[in-house]
Amino acid sequence: MKDIKKGEKFTQENIRSIRPGYGLEPKHLPKIMEKTARKNIKRGMPLNWNVIE
Repeated sequence: MKDIKKGEKFTQENIRSIRPGYGLEPKHLPKIMEKTARKNIKRGMPLNWNVIE
């Protein structure tokens, strides 16, 4: 939904599920909430486990 800076936490305000997509499946969203970004993430970039700490 918006850019996320390295070290910023994932919240309902900055990520959402968009389909079709090539990132993590929506079922993983609860697992990543309140975890932090390992690197800067641009708005619209599909998430994968490599960018989540």
